[in-house]
Amino acid sequence: MIKLINLLKEDADPNKIDPKLYPTKLSQVDPENAEKLANNPKPTKVDVAKGGNISAAANTLKASQTTMDFGKFVGMAIQMLGKIGSFSNGAGGDLGAIISSDNYIMDGHHRWAATLMVDPTAQVGGIKINIPGEKLVGVLNVWTVAHGGQGKPSDTELSSLTGDNVAAKFKEMASKGGKYLPTSDEILKKFKENGFDSLDAAAAFVKKNWDSTANNRKIESWMPAKVDMPAIEPDQLSKVKTDIGSGKMDINPPFDSVSLSEEFTRMQKLAGIIK
Repeated sequence: MIKLINLLKEDADPNKIDPKLYPTKLSQVDPENAEKLANNPKPTKVDVAKGGNISAAANTLKASQTTMDFGKFVGMAIQMLGKIGSFSNGAGGDLGAIISSDNYIMDGHHRWAATLMVDPTAQVGGIKINIPGEKLVGVLNVWTVAHGGQGKPSDTELSSLTGDNVAAKFKEMASKGGKYLPTSDEILKKFKENGFDSLDAAAAFVKKNWDSTANNRKIESWMPAKVDMPAIEPDQLSKVKTDIGSGKMDINPPFDSVSLSEEFTRMQKLAGIIK
């Protein structure tokens, strides 16, 4: 009986998050279960995982997806390096993302990757949830499906993005300008204003930064492609934080929203709670 009471009082245990109910691939989430798991009728501390706003250097965080939109983050890096448009303050800023307890980012990969290219020590912001990345992906996948979200495709394997490839893409895009970017002459002018005498010098700079942060982009076996990642919009972040922090997400057994595990049912019978 003592063990049963302790189980009911403990905070959410990441080791008890069932990968069948909370898969690391969005496409494997059962919609019916997701709806139930995201709306726990009997919230308890066993399902609570606290979260809070944080700011951290970009090079202390890690990728959690295996694919990226190559041109998107390189374009951001060009704007950050030249302090152009919406990136007039340079590298860093709010990722609009959730970050796991072990520093994996669940979203905001493109702004983060651009920051690694331009200033790996720049501060980036997000909401940190007290669940490790491998488990948090599954929890957020369930939340995504329960709220009608869909995965977003991407075009390039993260493992293929070497310093040479990134620098070449950077030079190509900066020398052309155009879509979402000013003209090539304006870009070079901005680079010079920020300490780079040539496009080659700027490209060499971002290559060095990218190569120095390779460990932050290490591929782990549990990591999905972007299309199978949680799809949570910036205006949904506070709700995600509240749902996970209040127990509204049915994270650990007993699963009042789905079904009780056989072991927990046995414990309840032994304790005389149920017949």
